[in-house]
Amino acid sequence: MNIRKQLLFIQLVILAGLQSAHRSVLIPILRPMITSFNITYGFGGLLIGIYMFLSGLAALGWAVYSDYTGLSRRILIAVGILGGILFTALSVTATIPLLFATFYILAGMSISVIYPLATTIILDLVQKEGRAGMMMVFSLLSGFGYAFGFGLGIITVALFNDWRLPILILVILMTIISLPFAILLREPPKGFSEEELHDVLRRTYRYPFTLRPEDLKIITGNRSNVFIVLQGVFGIIGSGAIEVWMLQYLIAEAEVNEVVASLIMGLGALGSVGGLIIAKIADILSRKTPRARPLIAAICSSITAFAYLFFLTIPLRLNFETNSFVEAAYTLVVMMSKNPLLLTAILVFFLAMVVNSSVGSIKVAVLSEVNLPEHRATVISGTSIIELLSKSISIAVLGLLIDLLHSFRVPLMIAVSMWFISAVYWGKTSNTIDTDVWKLTILLKKRRAALTSSNSAP
Repeated sequence: MNIRKQLLFIQLVILAGLQSAHRSVLIPILRPMITSFNITYGFGGLLIGIYMFLSGLAALGWAVYSDYTGLSRRILIAVGILGGILFTALSVTATIPLLFATFYILAGMSISVIYPLATTIILDLVQKEGRAGMMMVFSLLSGFGYAFGFGLGIITVALFNDWRLPILILVILMTIISLPFAILLREPPKGFSEEELHDVLRRTYRYPFTLRPEDLKIITGNRSNVFIVLQGVFGIIGSGAIEVWMLQYLIAEAEVNEVVASLIMGLGALGSVGGLIIAKIADILSRKTPRARPLIAAICSSITAFAYLFFLTIPLRLNFETNSFVEAAYTLVVMMSKNPLLLTAILVFFLAMVVNSSVGSIKVAVLSEVNLPEHRATVISGTSIIELLSKSISIAVLGLLIDLLHSFRVPLMIAVSMWFISAVYWGKTSNTIDTDVWKLTILLKKRRAALTSSNSAP
């Protein structure tokens, strides 16, 4: 990519990173927030689940509006961020649990505009042969925002015993970074990276086609779309469980505090960098056959399930707490050299992250191969909202199961087993993708003819 494209990519990474931080900061502040408001883990799980689901629903609304109207994605992102700043600021001052939840959820719904529109902008920058790899880079870099939000919550609670402070810091960062970056975005036209359209769009720099109500039949009739949705319904259950409840599992089962538990998860999460290699391999093999990406995703999903099930059977009893990250890191290194169970657990978690981290980028790349440019934001967001419905329900159900069983292990094992079902539907996708890619190629050639004809008309 040239310098202009690189700058645009960096802006999108930072915007998506702060959106992720807005969500992830809730996880480490969950226990002190529950104590402060005198609520249960069940309520905490419902709060996070509803936040995720309604944010996904709002993202779908933003995406449909963008695809239907053709309005500048830059303007929509800026408006959403402005709303996010306002509602997040209001949540900081809320002293009633329901009021806090309402404002924070509304903030999440506002900034949910970022991910689907940023994703489609990136797809318009990169040709299809490199999309899984580029989306993996985007996921990794914006994932630092998730880690930042998580770490911000851990550190501020540990140092200042104030769970509201990290939220206030996010308000400031969104105001001085996110909003200006959104305003300064310079987006390409939709479809700009498509081989069939690129040379025409370089001259016109305008893609006039928009989503029509009758296009929904084309989208839902696409069998690859259907199977990708179904794999996500089951795969997201495990992801949600790991994201929300794994920290609490380690606190309860390994007898550690948030600082130590987050470092254990952080060491394992470093494996996500390895997903870049898998995504690159998927891109290379996809040049020979479109079936490569879904087949690789099926294999990765199966390995992920096995790895997390193994992790959850390892008995960890560390009985160690500290609010010093340096002390925690040093002690964990010493423990790993003496405790083979701890070392094995972290290595297994690492392996799970290596193979699972690339699946999301592969999904986006596959969806871009079988859907028109004016459909992609809607399809990606529609897929995400269905996944988030599954994720939010499962998070809430797991919270209730945890309260009922007084245990984190069994509910988590049930959740991660869902990756096996996800793998089955990835296999079904590999059987339909060839036909759907062929259909898209024909439609893009028709788009090219229409664009050429309108551009040459007097």
